[in-house]
Amino acid sequence: MTEILPNFIRKFTCSDIPAEIRSPVEFYAATAPDSPAVLSADLKITYSDLYRLILSNISRLNKVKTAPVTLLAVSDNVPELLVLIWSCFHANITICPINPKFPPEKINEIAVKIAASHIWINLSDERAELIRKELRSVPEIMFNPLDCADDSTKTPWKSIRLNTAGPANLILTSGSSGTPKAACHCIANHLANADDGYSLKSTDRYLQSLPLFHIGGLAISFRCFTAGAAVVFPSSSREIEDTVKNFKITHLSLVPTQLFRMLKNGFDFSSTSVTRVMLGGGVITKDLLRSCLNNGICPFVSYGLTEMSSQVCTRQIRNEDDIENLHAGPALKNRELKIENNEILVRGKTLFLGYYDRGTLTAKVDSEGFFHTGDCGYLSSGNLYVTGRKDNQFISGGENIQPENIEKVICEITGSPRAVVTGIKDPEWGEIAVAVVDGPTEGLKDKLKKYLPPHEVPKIYIPWPDSSEQTLKIQRKAVCEYASAFIERKKNDR
Repeated sequence: MTEILPNFIRKFTCSDIPAEIRSPVEFYAATAPDSPAVLSADLKITYSDLYRLILSNISRLNKVKTAPVTLLAVSDNVPELLVLIWSCFHANITICPINPKFPPEKINEIAVKIAASHIWINLSDERAELIRKELRSVPEIMFNPLDCADDSTKTPWKSIRLNTAGPANLILTSGSSGTPKAACHCIANHLANADDGYSLKSTDRYLQSLPLFHIGGLAISFRCFTAGAAVVFPSSSREIEDTVKNFKITHLSLVPTQLFRMLKNGFDFSSTSVTRVMLGGGVITKDLLRSCLNNGICPFVSYGLTEMSSQVCTRQIRNEDDIENLHAGPALKNRELKIENNEILVRGKTLFLGYYDRGTLTAKVDSEGFFHTGDCGYLSSGNLYVTGRKDNQFISGGENIQPENIEKVICEITGSPRAVVTGIKDPEWGEIAVAVVDGPTEGLKDKLKKYLPPHEVPKIYIPWPDSSEQTLKIQRKAVCEYASAFIERKKNDR
């Protein structure tokens, strides 16, 4: 039986994290050099390899570090990006990984917003050239972060002190409307998030099922690298099931759509090594939770946000009573919650440094240090119940409508993994509720009348856009714009 290694993060459980610490990667490189840190179908990087790669990449990055560097990273979700991110952490370079599917024009807007000093591109030649053409004024860093993996002994070993207090990364918030903001975190934020009371063991393997440009995806590596566990990359989104089985995955972080598809495809969790499934980032229906229990899975539901470095609350669903009384649980360690005017407010060691815009970092907290999330909810017996977003509300016929509740009911009735309800301008009602549904809509209006008050029953039903089929987390603004355009086309066709 493999010996379980000491847990790095627990050194700081009773005190604040110092401004400089020993690197957790170096700690495990010295403690268990041959233990796997990063795995994929054709790659194995041990902790010793990973630390040697980081040291080698620091030398490369230092060649461009004549001024403060903010590196924009455009890449698919691959090991190269993960190693680059952790190399930047050690080199005191602020890195901003972004969605590689963004069009070049949007990438250029982001580069201006974050005052990117350099860009790193890891895409196919055709896509890369389009981005280079659009961002020709931004210098490009060109190297493969895995280059010395085959002969890591050439890089001399030295100890690097990790700066935990300065700006480490920028993560774009999805936002329900407007241009995404760039949330800035320090290493201490991520370490406090990893110390969530559910620490991994060094023998665990965590699937990198979420993209590294999302806070939930970035959090996976911190959980693993502070426990001596391994991050495992699937070959593609279509091969998650095979990776879970072949690599004996123990931990999964999934959005509801991913889990819905796995169960729909008949995936058998009982034949795997999975011990923990974390759900978040979308509508979690009671039917989905029942399907989990029926398949021997007791999933964890969570409430979190980018600004809090991922999770704020987490609760395990063990039985039907937990499903019927569905809430996110109490605040985790290092976090605080309160409700003010129906809005969820948060603070704690995981709270980000602020929003970064054109070189300026702005903290967004009130006089007590609380961040106003824009999410609506309430506390009961210390447990958080989330009811929706303030900026998703609309008024129809004088009635306030919170669309998230309607979306949950639609998903329950139809068995659909996704639904978005939005308000569309109407001369009689001011706005009317319109539902975009990834599932059957025939007879849905009559069915909803049994569960919803009349003013909440959507008047129009629209099929889910094909262009969003591969999107894991719902981009509400894009779906709402699609709904408006769909209705406008219908009017013009009359």
